[in-house]
Amino acid sequence: MLRLEDNLRSNPFFLRAARRAVAIYTHLYDNANEITQQVQAQIKAKEEQEAAKPKTAEAELQDKIIDLTLSSDEDKENQKDGKEEQPTPPKKVDSDPEGFSYLDVKEVCICAQLV
Repeated sequence: MLRLEDNLRSNPFFLRAARRAVAIYTHLYDNANEITQQVQAQIKAKEEQEAAKPKTAEAELQDKIIDLTLSSDEDKENQKDGKEEQPTPPKKVDSDPEGFSYLDVKEVCICAQLV
């Protein structure tokens, strides 16, 4: 492996690939605005093509499901407005979030004796 690393940079294929990579990176850096505009145009064209395609039955079913869930959420919100909200139970507070209680020396000694 070390011999390969020693001779790698003198290999003509490596030199050709390195020069090509440098040329590509400098082209990307010099023409960043044009490239981003081209990419955005391609993305927009793909979105337009997808919008123009007729929807499949599965896609229509998913749209209906989404519409139903949105309408049911709105209905639930309307029902909440008319009713009193029930108080939520208090959240449990961890008295030892770092877990230092597990490092109790007495319990560790007892466990060490058993092993």
